[in-house]
Formats: sequence, structure tokens, C-alpha cells
Amino acid sequence: MLAIPLFILALVLRLIASGQSFWLDEGASISIARLPIVSILSSASSDFHPPLFYLLLHFWLPLADKSEWLIRLPNIIFGALSVSALYFLFKAVGSEEKTKLAFLAAFLLAINPLHVYYSVELRMYSLNTLLSILSWTYLVKGRWKIFTLLSIANVYTFYGAFFNLAAQWVYILWQHKKKLKPFVICNALVFVLFLPWLPTLVKQITASGYLTRALPGWSAISGTLSLKSLALIMAKFFFGRISLANKSAYALFVGGVSLYFFFCCLLASAKKENRLFLIWFFMSLSAAILISLKAPVLGYWRFIFLIPAFVSIITVGLNLLSGSSFYFNVLVVSLIFIFGNLVFWTSPQFQRENWRSAAKLISVDRSLSIVNFPDVFAPLKFYAPDVYYYPSQEALGRPRADLDQTLPLVLKDKERVFVFDYLSDLTDKKRSILVWLKQAGLVESKTHDVPGVGFIYEFASP
Repeated sequence: MLAIPLFILALVLRLIASGQSFWLDEGASISIARLPIVSILSSASSDFHPPLFYLLLHFWLPLADKSEWLIRLPNIIFGALSVSALYFLFKAVGSEEKTKLAFLAAFLLAINPLHVYYSVELRMYSLNTLLSILSWTYLVKGRWKIFTLLSIANVYTFYGAFFNLAAQWVYILWQHKKKLKPFVICNALVFVLFLPWLPTLVKQITASGYLTRALPGWSAISGTLSLKSLALIMAKFFFGRISLANKSAYALFVGGVSLYFFFCCLLASAKKENRLFLIWFFMSLSAAILISLKAPVLGYWRFIFLIPAFVSIITVGLNLLSGSSFYFNVLVVSLIFIFGNLVFWTSPQFQRENWRSAAKLISVDRSLSIVNFPDVFAPLKFYAPDVYYYPSQEALGRPRADLDQTLPLVLKDKERVFVFDYLSDLTDKKRSILVWLKQAGLVESKTHDVPGVGFIYEFASP
């Protein structure tokens, strides 16, 4: 069966970079998952995600201990299974030459650099992608009980699942009105079973509003509605996490691949059976654009579940070209994907934040580490839990009122002080903590530049 070698290929590619250091969001996943189950549910209001991923990780962490690749292994398996799942979705759609197209689409997903990256990341995107593909498969098959269970699991994994459901509504209303009644019943069940979580979602929306007000730059990072955000989705879907230092050249590449993708969309639209993938991609994205009028949700990482639709559109579009043109274009797309992976694997500047190295740097006796944040950064809790930390802010963007009273006390008997510049452009542009230390007589002895983490300023007693 072709799905097996595709799964093995996907698994191997996703294991290559699985031993990298955890970055900030991955550290947050571990911190939340380590809590008791009741606390995971109650603390979710401060994290804009549903709880299912954290609950699954909660039971896996004791088995994985502190090995990065082993902690990430369930996500890696979800990513590899998504490749096989896309193969079976193509078979279920029943298009012409379905075995050939199913293999090609699954192969492109297996080597897609952005899907490879987010299959390794310790977040909920890999599971969300797998559940989204499976939900489409069982929607097509009319297996309503399984479709309902998958949809419930999906909305409790990642809120982007609602964009996926919106596309499925359009698909049913436009293409399969005969299935409307059971589909409506399934969605009603999904809504009823989501109701217990609705109050928490309201709290999360309120909390996210506070975040954008406290940190004005956060909206741009999260993905406001702009041509740049939409172009970035297209760029990352092709090239993965890499980018070019020359912004003009990068913009030219983005424009070129965007036109190429829309050319594939035009070709794909010629056949009715291809509309599922077009609806899945464009209706999900359209729903997100509507939401982005009120909240910044267009960060490209939120749309990993659309990469299967993306590679499927390319597959069915190119299939309408003549023999030599088809194989040439498949080769070009494959080489772009492979290039994106190779550059990421071999270029530290594109890889995850190296908190492991940062933790090793500050793990020395008689030292103090200061963060420009209201709490210790989550990866430091994982890699250096015994280091003495001092958060310099009492709330986002607001320095501690007791700074002058408490900091001199914790500085006693400390020979070295490390100050993390991480996120300071958002929380403390003036770097007031550096000014305070210099005025207190401490001498800046070294500046360490840790990949992804940024500058860590080292001070010594005078």
C-alpha cells in the first residue's frame, strides 16, 4: 500500500530536526501540560487555545522525560499520519487517476517545508491538521458519527477548526445539498458539546484584547488584515520558515509563487471533483479574513491545516497539463520544497530559539537572571528551573513599582547578572532595567548573542 512508504518518508523528514531546543511557545506548552488536569482547564483562560492538546501532552510528558525529540514524537506522528490521511482523502474524492494524484499530493505534503516544521513543533497545529483532513474524508464518505467526533476533537484542539467547519458548510450547501440534513445535525451536536467551553473562550477573547492594548506591536506579529499577511501565508506555504535578506528579491519570489498558485487554482477549477480543495482553502481563509476585521488572526502558522488543500490544488491543477509540462512542474515544486527544508536544516538563523544554550549560559553559581516580562520565560523553566530569576515587570509593559526596594535585595552576594533582551522591543523599548543597573554601579562585561533568543547582557559587580 502506497500510504505506508509515504508515512515512513514523512516520519523520517520530521525526525531530522526534532532534537532542536524548545522555543518560547513550546516551553509554554510544557508549562501548561505539567499542571494538574483541573488546573489545565482553569488556567486556559490566559492562553488563547482549547485544552485537548495540553491534556494529551499532560499524559505523555512523564513517559518522555526531558528528551526534546521524544516529547515531540506524538506531534511528529500526527504530521506523518496527515500525509497518509491526505492520500486516503484523495481516494475518497474519487477523481480520475485518483491513485496517481493521491500519491503525488501526499508526497508534496510529506516534503512541504512548513508542514515539516510544524509537525515537529510542540503545539497543536499538527494534530489540528490531521483532524481537519480526516473530517473532510468522513464528510465525503457520509460517515456522520465519525465526522462528528472528529469535528468535536478538532474544535477542542485549535480554534482554526471553526474556519475548517465554515468551508465545509459552503461545500455542502454548494455541492451536496442532499447531505445538508445530517450535516446540520452533526454541527448542532458539535455546538452543544462545545457549549461548556464557551465561557472560557469569551474570557480568552477578553484577555487577548488586553494583550493587544498592552503591547501595541503584538497585533502586527499576530497577523493583522493586510496584503503583507496574506502574501506571507503564500510565501511560507512554498518556502517554509526561510526568507531572503534582500526584501525586494523576496517580494519578487512571493509574487511569482502567488501567481503560480493562482494559475494552478484556475486549472483545478475546470473539474467539479477538484472543488473540494478549492473550497477548503479559500473559504477557510475567507472566514479568517472576516474575523481579522476584529482580531489579528492572519499569522501564517494558524493555517497549517490548509497546507494539505494547498498541495492538493497544485496537484490537481498540474495534472491538467500535458505529459512533459506536468512532470517538469512537479519537479520544480518538489525542488522548491526540498530547498526550503535543506536551507532550514543547515542554517541556524532560521531554526528555533536556542533556549537550551541560553539556559546553559546563565546556569552559574551566585548569579541573577532578569527578564523584561512579568514572569520567567517558559523554556527557562524547563532548561534551567533552579536559576534565580527576577521579572522586572509587574504587568506587560509596566515596570515593577517595587523595583528600587526589591532589586537591591536580590542583588546581594550576586557576582554576575544576566539581562534578557528578549521581547524588550515590545515590553520595554527604553531598556530601563539596563539604565537602572548601570546607575546602581554594575558594569556591563559581556554581550552574548544567542540564536533566536537575542542579546543577553552580562553585568558584574563593580
